[in-house]
Amino acid sequence: MTGRHDSTPDSSGYTDDLPAEIQASGLTFPQSRFENITPIYVSRSGSAQLLSATRYGKRFILKCLKEDFRYNPVYRTALLKEFEIGLSLDHPNIRSTIGFEEIEGYGAAIILEYVDGDTLENMLSGKEFTPQRALNILSQIAGALEYLHSKQVIHRDLKPANILVTYSGDVVKLIDFSLSDSDVFTVIKIPAGTRSYMAPEQLEEGAKANVRTDIFSFGTIMREMADLTGDRNLERIAAKCTQTDPDKRPYSMREIHIPSHPGGNSFLSGWSFSSVKTTRILLILTLLSGIWLAFALYLRNRATSNLPDSAVADDTSGEITIMDTRLWPD
Repeated sequence: MTGRHDSTPDSSGYTDDLPAEIQASGLTFPQSRFENITPIYVSRSGSAQLLSATRYGKRFILKCLKEDFRYNPVYRTALLKEFEIGLSLDHPNIRSTIGFEEIEGYGAAIILEYVDGDTLENMLSGKEFTPQRALNILSQIAGALEYLHSKQVIHRDLKPANILVTYSGDVVKLIDFSLSDSDVFTVIKIPAGTRSYMAPEQLEEGAKANVRTDIFSFGTIMREMADLTGDRNLERIAAKCTQTDPDKRPYSMREIHIPSHPGGNSFLSGWSFSSVKTTRILLILTLLSGIWLAFALYLRNRATSNLPDSAVADDTSGEITIMDTRLWPD
């Protein structure tokens, strides 16, 4: 039997000399700290900044506060709230929140999934859309929102700048929960959002956000994409989602179904079809009704023609009465 220190090497395990061999080769163990930290975005009017960093050879996004806000308790609380909301979410179309750490030179930071893609805002400005691509992206956004609302979380700042689309596969990633709200939190309840995508009732004093707040923003995004692609079906759904009166909007994301292909059926507060589908269905129903009526008339005429001479019709009831003359004398 070959022993551990036998001249024959053991091919299935480590050896006592492994650390020495690594040291001799110049290899080093991965560092747990973040490296290659590079600023990639600094908010002009807000408090946040984004950094790109690597750890164990993998890239991450760090979200932290600008220096002027770094030790302000209100903004630190808001950052922690954003982390806790993000950590509670697990959906393929929502950017993953990984951790919360103190980063040397930058303070507290949220550790986020790195997404190799571009914002929907940039894509819209470049008009890089086919009708099918628009439907695929909208369907993913709708799925992310439905999941978000099922967790009692309202995004409150849904807009193209807060939606990433990967370069490979057109996978949507909903990002930025800095203005988001949930029933479990009691801080920072003031109305928030970006004016051009914000539901009008949110501008009123004492306004409270709910799922219809996000539905309005979703409808605004849908209308922009419908304008680019000329999809009238999307225009119709967007018009319903962006009603000024929130009670006239869909009650939840479950009431909104994005067609799987251009010209396909859509579902919104009950079954409703595109104008082309509606015309076809009406024509078919009209044709079937005509065939049924003609057949009914045919059966009635045939029954009448086979009656004996002594048959009479009861004009008051519409029934046919047969009188057998053999029962009556001449």
